[in-house]
Amino acid sequence: MIGCSSASITPAVRDTVAIALVDSGLNDENVDFSCFHVFDTDADDQGHGTLVASIAAGIDEDSCPAWADRVTWISYSVFTAGTASAEDVADAIEQAIRDQVDVINVSIAIGTDTRALRDSVKRAVESGIVVVAAAGNNQGMGAGYPARYPGVISVGSLDAAGHPSSFSAIDHVNYFAPGEDIPAVDRTGGPAACHRDVSGCSNDLESNLEMLARRS
Repeated sequence: MIGCSSASITPAVRDTVAIALVDSGLNDENVDFSCFHVFDTDADDQGHGTLVASIAAGIDEDSCPAWADRVTWISYSVFTAGTASAEDVADAIEQAIRDQVDVINVSIAIGTDTRALRDSVKRAVESGIVVVAAAGNNQGMGAGYPARYPGVISVGSLDAAGHPSSFSAIDHVNYFAPGEDIPAVDRTGGPAACHRDVSGCSNDLESNLEMLARRS
């Protein structure tokens, strides 16, 4: 996992909305994040983090949002052999707190409550950080962690008809947003569609990022 020292974050970054992407990494060399500030990223061999970030950032193959220069992405890779542990997610959140980010996005749903993850999320919320998490693909059951912790914005998936997706968690969910066949960019920079096999497709974060960026 790569984080960064808060002492090394430049004043230019501090003047933007700093978003921690706690995921599998971010391939900003292949995907055009040039209209954003990108700080200390990890290579994304799995592709999940790049895909999620492209949705949250509103990136398609041709354009970037007008507010992009007010946002900085900081990547914290927590995947090992295709999976992410609660302990690694907790460590990444702790590093993001030290890095004084404004938003932490966790498009990972872990099935078990752990003290380390619970405490790290509590510290982040108490620090004034906005924590957004995928509710998870739990097929009509309760959200995973950290989505169901107090203070976390838990986001589930809607289908094309505006109903909760059949695969989405529905309990302990704060918001639902479109989450099926969402246009995205894969780790090679090509077009992709976020769908039921990928946790964290719901694009509610994009509207929240735009709001935060316009306020900064």
